Amino acid sequence: MRNSITPLPGGRLRKEYRGTLAWKREITLLRQMAGSGLCPELLDAPHRQVEMTECPGVPLGECVRAASRQEAREMMAALAAWTDAFEREYHRRTGQTAVLEDLSPGNFLWDAASRKITGLDFEFWHTGSPAENRGGLLCMAERLKAAEITGEELTGELYRQFRGGSDRAELEHRAARARQQTALRQRAMPLIRQTAGVILAGGQSRRMGSPKALLPWKDGCFLDQAIDTLWVFDRLLLSANEPVYRQFGCPVLEDRHRGIGPLGALHTALLDAGREWVFLLPCDMPYFRTETVLELFAQADPDRDEACIFSAGGHLFPTVGLYSRRLLPAVERQIASGEYRLRDLFAGRAVRVLPADRPGEFVNVNTPGEYQALLTI
Repeated sequence: MRNSITPLPGGRLRKEYRGTLAWKREITLLRQMAGSGLCPELLDAPHRQVEMTECPGVPLGECVRAASRQEAREMMAALAAWTDAFEREYHRRTGQTAVLEDLSPGNFLWDAASRKITGLDFEFWHTGSPAENRGGLLCMAERLKAAEITGEELTGELYRQFRGGSDRAELEHRAARARQQTALRQRAMPLIRQTAGVILAGGQSRRMGSPKALLPWKDGCFLDQAIDTLWVFDRLLLSANEPVYRQFGCPVLEDRHRGIGPLGALHTALLDAGREWVFLLPCDMPYFRTETVLELFAQADPDRDEACIFSAGGHLFPTVGLYSRRLLPAVERQIASGEYRLRDLFAGRAVRVLPADRPGEFVNVNTPGEYQALLTI
């Protein structure tokens, strides 16, 4: 289950987060935009939770589907007005532009009484240019479904509203980039919905001298970063054997066979994750990106492949990969034989190997020196 929202008495909502990074980003933006009327008001922020006001309205996508042509055009004008006001107010308060990364119709409410838009869900954002926001919104408008107006017409209306506030070439470039990212996600998501993400945090970290998963990184720790990277999985699990990991917002899988490394984690995950596929990611690869996860899933063939892994710099990375439950008998035979190297599982199996375009994403740490070096990059 992804970050969950619970209605509370008195027109309030409680949101609970699986990791701390998304929580910190959201409370930062809500505090920066307090009193703007453009987003919910932050009421309280206990650890990995937010309590906020419940805003009036219905998700924009639902409203557009039921709208007349004129109403749909009015909604696009309101969305453009919200964007202008959001960018202007954020810049007035901080001197920067906040770029929203997860732009979907469900993240905006249309209030028919006030004829205004309210923005929701600020877990993923960064500072950048206004054209990034607007290009993403143009791409979102293309995907809206309406009875009386096409996505192309909706996009045209939104573009007309944006035209005076952004350089046309940059706006079109950003929209094209957003389309590429959307197409990648659309290709990847059918298989991702059949898959549990599993973060490997059960190693003994002997050379490091302390649990690698808990090493400080940015505004959290390595494990927080891995949780953030794998946000696309609605089922996300931690492969770990110590009670300390239960403080995070993900279920913990304890190895059925301890002391045999990632093969034991894979065995437990295939048995207990509750999905036909599992995707493994070590906790100590903080530069690994969500986009790389999507690229793997977009290229995998679930009917033919039993596993899909990366190669980079002449090396295979079996601990970063997608594994089918069809491999379970082979995994159990390998454990019974006492052969615990994960890559030994691949002999005679249908394994797709993808060359990594960005080998730097696969950098991990095993010693205090490597950790200190990583902090200086």
